[in-house]
This record gives sequence, structure tokens and C-alpha cells, in this order.
Amino acid sequence: MTSDGLSSLCPSRWVRRKDARPSELMEAALALFSEKGFAATRMEDIAQKAGVTKGTTYRYFASKEDLFCEIIKTDIEPRLQELLSLSESAPNMPVLGLLAQIAHHWRITVLETRSSAIMKLMIAEGGNFPDVANYYETKVLIPITQYLESLIRTGIARGEIREVDPQDATHLLMSPMVYAVVKKHCFSDVFQIDYKQYINTMLDIMTEGLKKPVEPQPLPTEGNTP
Repeated sequence: MTSDGLSSLCPSRWVRRKDARPSELMEAALALFSEKGFAATRMEDIAQKAGVTKGTTYRYFASKEDLFCEIIKTDIEPRLQELLSLSESAPNMPVLGLLAQIAHHWRITVLETRSSAIMKLMIAEGGNFPDVANYYETKVLIPITQYLESLIRTGIARGEIREVDPQDATHLLMSPMVYAVVKKHCFSDVFQIDYKQYINTMLDIMTEGLKKPVEPQPLPTEGNTP
């Protein structure tokens, strides 16, 4: 889909009133999307949950797809910008330490909030709504993937991270995040997860696998032994 197509699907501006109605509609929509699924939710359902008429809903959003993209724009993109700014605020921080900050920031602002439902919907129904999935990929997945990959390349260049394929390492870093969302939204609580501990364990394993081993110092020769 072209950038013009993305713009028409999710225009950067909509007709606003001075009240909080657009945010109330997005809140109602995300709750219903999470509960019923994207395909099964109708615009009239969203209107009813938000306590407005169906016509009022269409005053702000041209379609259900437009509404969902606005949720991404309003809810997820600011979180993403916060992540992208972490390295700018601490340019000399070791890369593995920065990756730990990113992981916990994502845990606090996305995984442990209602925003995690957005990723769950993309996993479950993105294939049936390619325009919405393409918007999410373009605005969220690609930027965060490229950002993490660039950090790993920086770590390799600094000698902090051993020689690995940056793209593969990025996918491996992101995979536990996806599992956490699936576990939270799709399965029972029989095996509960402490997400802070889960992220710490993941980081411990990944750090040990990524960090460059310390080169052993040569043993002194007999002639140089003090």
C-alpha cells in the first residue's frame, strides 16, 4: 500500500470538538476489539458503549479501520517515540543496558496496560485486514525493528556485543515480547507470569548470549615471571 493510501486510511487530522469524545470512542473501541475481536465489532457497538449515536461516531471516524489506526497513532506511536529517545538522552550508555531500559519501558507502558491488546489484535486478525496491518507494520514494527537493529550494530562496533547477525538478534529480542502478549490475552492464568521477573530473566539470558566475552590474558613466560 502506498504512503498516500496510508494517509487516506488514517488521516492525520479529524473533525474535533472541544470535548473528549474522540478519546472516549477510542477507549470504547479498544475495549470491544479486545473483548470481541476486530471483525466482530461494529461501529454501532462502539457508539453504544461510548454512549453516543452511531452517527456521532461517524462524525469523527470514517470507518472502523480509521478508528483503529487512530488508536495506534494516539496510543502506541507516542510510546514508540519515548523508546526512540532513550538512546538520545544517554548516548554513552552501554548498549545492553539501554536494551534493558527499552524492555522495561515497553513492559510498563504497553504490556501491563490496555495497549497490549493492540498487538494481540494484530496477531489474531491482521491477516484479514491488510490495510490496518500494513499501517501497524509501517508505523510501529518497522521503526522499532530498525531501531533495535541499529543498537545491536552499535554494540558490535563498540566491542560490547559479539559478532552476531543484527537482524536475527533483533527478532530474538522481540519474540519474548510477543509471547508475553499472547500469554496475557489468549490463555488462562493457570501459569501466571510475573512480567517484571520475566523480562529480567529474558534480559539475563540474552545479555549472556550477546555480550562479547573477555579475551583471556596471555600467561607470563618463564623469563618474565617476577
